[in-house]
Amino acid sequence: MTPIWIPVLALLLGGILVFVGVRELRTITWLRRHGVRVPGTVTGRRSGGGRNGTSAAVFEFDTRDGRHIRTKQRISTNFGALRGGQAVTVAYDPDHPERAEIVEAKATLVGAVMFLFIGSVFSLAGIAAAVVVAMVL
Repeated sequence: MTPIWIPVLALLLGGILVFVGVRELRTITWLRRHGVRVPGTVTGRRSGGGRNGTSAAVFEFDTRDGRHIRTKQRISTNFGALRGGQAVTVAYDPDHPERAEIVEAKATLVGAVMFLFIGSVFSLAGIAAAVVVAMVL
């Protein structure tokens, strides 16, 4: 691999992670500020799909217009404290009720911040590597 690809890959990966982190933070904060709040129940956990042991809480709630919604947290983590049967407060988007967030869940907020932080580290490393490559070439 030529040296120029190292900073390009780091910047690309960093940019993707920053984008995901910002998007999730915006969605989570919007739902917590403007979403309709209703009682809900955690029904279990769903694996994040990888071998890293992450999972997301699956939860159910009824919208104010009577629809029953079953969805899961937006971000899978390996440090979520929500357990099946636990009563929670859900904030949902009235136009898209599947877009919902458990208000008490700190793990999704922390997960989004981690995406943003790790993406920033990769981006800065990519910039530093680009400077080094430019000085060498």
